[in-house]
This record gives sequence, structure tokens and C-alpha cells, in this order.
Amino acid sequence: MKMHKILVIANYRKSVGGIAGQVDILLDKLNTESVSSELFNTKTGNLKRIFLPFTLFFKNGHHDTYHIHGCSGLGFYPVIIGTIVGIIKRKKIIITYHGGDLKEFLESNPRLVKFFLKRADLVTVPSQYLLDILNKNKIEAVYLPNIIREDNISFKLRKTIRPTLIVTRSLEKVYNIPLAINAFYKIKKKYGDAELFIVGDGSLKKELELKVKDSGVTGIHFLGRIENAKIGEVINKADIFINPTTADNMPLSLFEAFACGIPVISTNVGGLPNFIQDNENGFLINSNDVDGLVSKIDFILNNPDAVLPIVEAAHATFLKFTWDRLRSQYFKLYDS
Repeated sequence: MKMHKILVIANYRKSVGGIAGQVDILLDKLNTESVSSELFNTKTGNLKRIFLPFTLFFKNGHHDTYHIHGCSGLGFYPVIIGTIVGIIKRKKIIITYHGGDLKEFLESNPRLVKFFLKRADLVTVPSQYLLDILNKNKIEAVYLPNIIREDNISFKLRKTIRPTLIVTRSLEKVYNIPLAINAFYKIKKKYGDAELFIVGDGSLKKELELKVKDSGVTGIHFLGRIENAKIGEVINKADIFINPTTADNMPLSLFEAFACGIPVISTNVGGLPNFIQDNENGFLINSNDVDGLVSKIDFILNNPDAVLPIVEAAHATFLKFTWDRLRSQYFKLYDS
């Protein structure tokens, strides 16, 4: 790789998954390769956000490349300021767009999204699903998968499977945590020792806690936000992983579960079917399908031998997205 100085621009919150988790991994891997890289964090209050373009413009460091990570809503702000300042300062601009709700965001803000994405030197997306959406809107992009961290995660082959479930998503509407909770209510009636661990924080936390309290159902534990370094340890305390989201792309949490050897049940929304094949390396259900989720949980609990080759296939899927496998693609990105 040529010598570059890369400024990664993103909304960043330490020890959180999603884009922040991917930024953490990318910076860590670039630093281990002795690539000069640092973060410009656009996550701040409304008043300070007004001055961020000026802060970025006057930032020292002689960076030649701006690698901007964005998504819909306020997550598009890094794209806006990074592109504007990058053009003025004649930087190479790479935009990585995350988030399974790109289609809706494009439909709501077509001019905004196209204006900025078409001004980048290169746009990357971490799934074929997002690539297809951009291509249909005549926005050139390339597929570049997210990097999945290998450290602090250990593979655990489960020969027996307990009714111990886990969800590791932000407690926001899009991730549909109530689907997992409602399915658990039914599972608890069949398996008295069943437990559900909910990892994450968000605007719906109090509402979800009240829902569980009012139900009178026991065995549901809200663990709050867990540091990225400890997430593998927490996942391995459970035996079934649930991804109940209504929109998604290439969530790191899914691949962390693959890495741990825990069977994964996910909705079939967005880009997820590109990474999960039903009954091959995981289990798929329709969005918001409580009975479908209960059925998959039942199958896993009663057929542990049939699940073994599925989790082994999932682990093989995880290995395709480690730094060792993706390193050359990222270096090619910066060298192009």
C-alpha cells in the first residue's frame, strides 16, 4: 500500500456497535499496518454541530484521504460536511454508506443523497442489497464488506442447547425488540427455565422495561450497553441469538454471533438474506413474525444435532470477513 494519511469522519460513540464499532475496528487495523489514520468525530450537540465544518477545515494533519462513514437521518451529516470540506481542500473522498433503510432515505431525500454521493471519488457499501439500490438510482458504488473483529471472541460449539436467548441491538423502533419479547412470552410457557438477555440501550428502554414488568413474565434481563471488548463473552452466556430488526444491512452483532458458534435467528429484511441462508448457516423468519420466531426457537431446542453443522457453516461465513481476508480490498480502496 502507498503511504497515505487517512482521516476517518463519522458519528462516533466509544464502545458502541454499528458504525462506531466499524470505525473502531478500521482504525485499529490501519494502525497495526502502520497506516497514518485518525478520527474526526461529528457526534456532538446541535450548537457545536454548526461549527464542525470550520473545525474540519482548519484541522491539521495533512491528510490526503477523507474516509467518511454515514447513514440516513443525522447519520448523513458526516457525509455532508466531509464532502464539502474535502472538495474545498482537494482531498480524495471515500464515502461508506451503512444502514438498511437506504431505500426509504433515498425516496425521501433523493436530491440530497444523490448530490453528495455523486461527488465522492468512490462510494462503498457493505452489502449487495445496498449496492443494488444505488445502482438503480444511477449512483456508482462498489461492494466492500464490513470488517469483523476476531479478538475477544471465542467459538463455542454447543452440543446441548438451553432456552437461553439473547438480543444485542439498540433499543430503538427499527430493531423491533418487542418481537423478541413477545416470542419469549410464548417460549416461557413451554420452557419454565427460559431466559432472555437484552443487550443495548436506546430511547425505548423505559418503555420496554415497563412492558416486561406489566406482563409479569420473569426471566427477561436488560443488561444495558456492553463494551465491544466484552460482547463475545456475553453472547457466549446464551445459546440462541435473535436479530428481530425491521431494516438491516450487515450488522456486526450478527457476525459476532456467527463467530461465537451460537445459532442465529434473524428476520429476512434488507441485506440480511445476502449473509444468512435459511437452514444452512442460520435461520430466517419474516419481519415481525412472532409465531415464526417461536417455531424456529422450538426447532433449535429440540434438534441440537441438526444445528451443529449450521453453526459451523456460520463460523465459516464469519471467517470470510476478518481483516486477513479483507485487508487487500481496503488497501486497494485507498490506493485507487
